Amino acid sequence: MERLMRLEKSAQRILKKLQEKRIKHLNRRTERAGRIWLARARCTRLVCVEAGRSFTIQVTPQLSKDIASVAKHLDFTVAA
Repeated sequence: MERLMRLEKSAQRILKKLQEKRIKHLNRRTERAGRIWLARARCTRLVCVEAGRSFTIQVTPQLSKDIASVAKHLDFTVAA
Protein backbone atom coordinates (compact mmCIF):
# COMPACT_ATOMS: atom_id res chain seq x y z
CA MET A 1 0.00 0.00 0.00
CA GLU A 2 2.93 2.30 0.66
CA ARG A 3 4.04 1.92 -2.96
CA LEU A 4 0.58 3.01 -4.11
CA MET A 5 0.67 6.03 -1.81
CA ARG A 6 4.01 7.08 -3.30
CA LEU A 7 2.33 7.37 -6.72
CA GLU A 8 0.37 10.45 -5.65
CA LYS A 9 1.42 13.54 -7.66
CA SER A 10 2.44 15.64 -4.64
CA ALA A 11 4.50 12.79 -3.19
CA GLN A 12 6.16 12.22 -6.58
CA ARG A 13 7.17 15.89 -6.78
CA ILE A 14 8.69 15.90 -3.29
CA LEU A 15 10.47 12.57 -3.85
CA LYS A 16 11.99 13.89 -7.09
CA LYS A 17 13.38 16.97 -5.32
CA LEU A 18 14.78 14.83 -2.51
CA GLN A 19 16.35 12.48 -5.06
CA GLU A 20 18.15 15.37 -6.73
CA LYS A 21 19.40 16.57 -3.33
CA ARG A 22 20.70 13.08 -2.51
CA ILE A 23 22.50 12.81 -5.84
CA LYS A 24 24.16 16.23 -5.58
CA HIS A 25 24.94 16.57 -1.89
CA LEU A 26 24.30 13.54 0.32
CA ASN A 27 26.06 10.70 -1.53
CA ARG A 28 29.66 10.37 -0.31
CA ARG A 29 32.45 9.47 -2.69
CA THR A 30 35.37 7.75 -0.98
CA GLU A 31 38.39 5.90 -2.24
CA ARG A 32 38.48 2.17 -1.55
CA ALA A 33 41.06 -0.20 -3.00
CA GLY A 34 42.28 2.48 -5.40
CA ARG A 35 38.82 3.10 -6.86
CA ILE A 36 36.13 5.67 -6.22
CA TRP A 37 33.36 4.15 -4.10
CA LEU A 38 29.94 5.73 -3.80
CA ALA A 39 28.27 5.47 -0.39
CA ARG A 40 24.65 6.26 -1.16
CA ALA A 41 22.26 7.95 1.25
CA ARG A 42 19.07 6.06 2.02
CA CYS A 43 15.85 7.01 0.27
CA THR A 44 13.38 9.10 2.25
CA ARG A 45 10.30 7.33 3.64
CA LEU A 46 7.91 10.13 2.80
CA VAL A 47 4.55 8.42 3.15
CA CYS A 48 3.35 6.23 5.99
CA VAL A 49 0.36 3.93 6.08
CA GLU A 50 -2.10 4.91 8.81
CA ALA A 51 -5.78 4.26 9.39
CA GLY A 52 -7.86 7.06 7.88
CA ARG A 53 -5.12 8.46 5.66
CA SER A 54 -6.31 9.33 2.14
CA PHE A 55 -4.48 9.60 -1.16
CA THR A 56 -5.41 10.12 -4.80
CA ILE A 57 -3.84 8.33 -7.75
CA GLN A 58 -4.68 7.71 -11.38
CA VAL A 59 -5.53 4.06 -11.90
CA THR A 60 -3.85 2.37 -14.85
CA PRO A 61 -4.01 -1.26 -16.02
CA GLN A 62 -0.49 -1.80 -14.66
CA LEU A 63 -1.71 -0.99 -11.14
CA SER A 64 -4.79 -3.22 -11.21
CA LYS A 65 -3.12 -6.24 -9.55
CA ASP A 66 -1.51 -4.07 -6.87
CA ILE A 67 -4.83 -2.42 -6.08
CA ALA A 68 -6.66 -5.75 -6.08
CA SER A 69 -4.20 -7.18 -3.56
CA VAL A 70 -4.91 -4.41 -1.01
CA ALA A 71 -8.55 -3.71 -1.98
CA LYS A 72 -9.94 -5.05 1.30
CA HIS A 73 -8.00 -2.34 3.17
CA LEU A 74 -9.04 0.55 0.89
CA ASP A 75 -12.19 2.62 0.51
CA PHE A 76 -12.65 3.72 -3.12
CA THR A 77 -14.29 6.88 -4.41
CA VAL A 78 -14.27 8.18 -7.96
CA ALA A 79 -12.71 11.62 -8.33
CA ALA A 80 -14.47 14.04 -10.63
